[in-house]
Amino acid sequence: MIQLKNYLLAVGYADGGFLYKYLKDNFNDLFCKNKYNLTLRAYSRYINLKNFFHRDLALQFKSGD
Repeated sequence: MIQLKNYLLAVGYADGGFLYKYLKDNFNDLFCKNKYNLTLRAYSRYINLKNFFHRDLALQFKSGD
């Protein structure tokens, strides 16, 4: 779990997994929106691999974020 100001990014179990390592190694070089996009893409791939159904996975930001 990574917490920034009023933001919270929670990801599933990824101890040492690619997304965890990438975020850990590149955290300061990524913009907030990039971090959310990476997580959403990983989550979307995971639920598709598990044959789960979803609707309207999207990131929404307030202006200025």
